[in-house]
Amino acid sequence: MFLSSHSGDGVFGQAVVVLTDEIDALFKHYLARGLVTPGNPDSPVHEGPLDQTWGTREFYVNDPDGNTLRFVQE
Repeated sequence: MFLSSHSGDGVFGQAVVVLTDEIDALFKHYLARGLVTPGNPDSPVHEGPLDQTWGTREFYVNDPDGNTLRFVQE
């Protein structure tokens, strides 16, 4: 994913929001493909799907470069 062509934009450590209609199914799919959940201290998963106080259901994963992928269902 290429986020920007401007100097200083899109540096490592950014967050990308991915909207989905089926967050629980997506999370289960990733678990089936080998995603490791928070029981492991080296896990890239911040949280499993959870209901946020602002009305969304979300889970977070870090990519190998340290960017956060935030999966969101409204």
